[in-house]
Amino acid sequence: MDIYIDMTQAQLKQLIKECLCEIDFAPGFRPTHDLTIVSTVTGNDVDDLKKYVLELHRVLTANFGNDVQFEEKLNMSMLPNGDKKIETTFTIIDIIDDLMSKTVRENLQDIHEQLTMWSIQQDLVIDFTFKIKK
Repeated sequence: MDIYIDMTQAQLKQLIKECLCEIDFAPGFRPTHDLTIVSTVTGNDVDDLKKYVLELHRVLTANFGNDVQFEEKLNMSMLPNGDKKIETTFTIIDIIDDLMSKTVRENLQDIHEQLTMWSIQQDLVIDFTFKIKK
């Protein structure tokens, strides 16, 4: 311990900082990947599509909090049959292992079912899907 007596306060702070960087505070719990999903909704009524996008955002934020990130730009297009299509891309971040990935996927299935029931209750004439990007 005597070797630290002659160190300046700045040197001691640097040593402590280096030691803290060496410590693994949560062994095995480091994010390994993110999961990016595209939700596609189609329908004829723009208001129905807007309601869906807003509800999707609300439900995902309620379920995943700060671990869900949305791309700012929505991909919008017109289909040959006259329907409109909106693609919303979002990413669930900081997935640490296969078990968490499986849980997130199960939560997404539950959210899809929840949104299906919600759209029926709202009398929305829409069709939507979730597709995981590879």
